Amino acid sequence: MNNMTPSRHCFAILYYCRRHNVMVDKKDLSHCNPFASKKPSYVKPKPKPYSCTKKVSKPAMKQVKTKKVIKKILRQKASK
Repeated sequence: MNNMTPSRHCFAILYYCRRHNVMVDKKDLSHCNPFASKKPSYVKPKPKPYSCTKKVSKPAMKQVKTKKVIKKILRQKASK
C-alpha cells in the first residue's frame, strides 16, 4: 500500500531517476534487470494464409473452365 503523499512520491521518483542516470553514466548497470532489455516489446503477428485455400493462376482457371464447357457439350451431345 502506498502511504506517500503526492509531493513525497514525486520527490522519490525524481530521486531514483537521477540516481539511475548517474549509475548509467558510470557504466554501472548492476541494478538493472538483465532480462528486461532482451524482451521484445509487443510484436504484431504476421498474417498467415489459410491452409485450405489454394491459389490458382488465371491460365489454370481458364483451362478448368474450358474443360467444364467441353464436358458439358459432350454430355448434351450424348443425351440427344
